[in-house]
Order: sequence, then structure tokens, then C-alpha cells
Amino acid sequence: MCCKTEVEPLDPTIARTILLIGQFKPQGDPDTAIYWRRDIPEEGCTVSVDIAGSAFRASISPGISSYYQHEGKRMTAGVYFEICAKYAEKVDGTVTQKANVTGCSNGGVSSLVMAVYPHIPLTY
Repeated sequence: MCCKTEVEPLDPTIARTILLIGQFKPQGDPDTAIYWRRDIPEEGCTVSVDIAGSAFRASISPGISSYYQHEGKRMTAGVYFEICAKYAEKVDGTVTQKANVTGCSNGGVSSLVMAVYPHIPLTY
């Protein structure tokens, strides 16, 4: 499941605006869509964002199932982390990464708070 990142709190209006600016495409009406995606054709990947529930949730597909697969997804990771950072900046959010891939976790599912805006911004 590596990488899944959540940003709380969720503000759907700000989320939709950030996603449109970030060139994400809504799956349905942009005013009500809860699922958004941006294809990264150079790496054969997609960054998806779900804005249902209580958090802005980002993921990469195809999913990363081993630590070594990170190497071929540099552009994808850049889009992934930048959209989370831009959204978190606007809502004074907390960015948490959830992972279960060896090298990203210590066995099982791990959660890592990566940033708390505005005091500890995401740097990459």
C-alpha cells in the first residue's frame, strides 16, 4: 500500500481548487467529484486523490510493493508530494504517510507524521 498519504482536515472546496490548479481531472462533475486523478505517462503511473470522508487521501498506482520500485517513480512522487503539500499549506493541515512496504515501515502498517502546517512544512 505504499504510498498513501492523508492530509487533515478536509475542506472540499479548497481541495477541488488545488486539484484543478494541479492539473488533476475530476471523475465526474468538478463541483461535486470526490475522486480525482492525474496521469504521469512518462512513468506509466497515476496519482489519485480521494476527498471523501474526513481527509484528503493521495495514492499512487500502480501501487509500490517493494522498496526498489520507488526509483522509477520520481516524477510521480514529485506530483504526489507537491499536491499534498500545497493542499496542507492552505488548510494548516497535518500530513501523515501510511506504509506497509519493507523499507518504509517496520513491519505491519506504519504511520509517519511528515508535516504539520504552518510550523513544520513538508520538505523534499
